[in-house]
Amino acid sequence: MNRDPTSVAARALQHYADVSCRTISSGIRTIDCDVTETPATVLVVLGTEEPTFPELDWVLTWDEVNGWASRIRTSEAGETVCLSYLGGRILPAPADVGRYVHDIAHGQHPGQLLPPVFRAPDAPDELEHELSIGAWDKRFTPPE
Repeated sequence: MNRDPTSVAARALQHYADVSCRTISSGIRTIDCDVTETPATVLVVLGTEEPTFPELDWVLTWDEVNGWASRIRTSEAGETVCLSYLGGRILPAPADVGRYVHDIAHGQHPGQLLPPVFRAPDAPDELEHELSIGAWDKRFTPPE
C-alpha cells in the first residue's frame, strides 16, 4: 500500500474506516489510520466494554493483511490480543463491520479465530484501487 499519508488510497482508507465506524452503535472513542507502517492499519478504540473482558479496553482493528478484528488491550503500552477476525473480505461492507461489533457486544461470537490472510503487505493487487473507487460501497465518491 502507498505509504504516503496524503495519497488517494490513504484518504480512501480513512474514509472507509469513518463510514464503517458510523455503523457501530456502541460508540467510538478514537479512530486512527496509519499507512506509514507495514502493514497499513486502522485502530478503533470502542466506547463500550467487550462482554467477556469488561475490565480491558476493547479495540477494533483493520490491517491490509487480515482485515477487521476484535481485540482487547492487555497493557498500557498498547499490546493487544485478538479475540476474532471478521473474515469474509478484506473490505467488507460497513454494515457488516457494524453488525460484527453489535453481535460481539451482545454476547455472540461472530467471525473466525484464525486470521484470514487475504493478502501480503504491499502486494501488487487491487486493494488500493478498490479503496480509491469505493468498491466496498457503490454510493461512495472517491476523495479528490
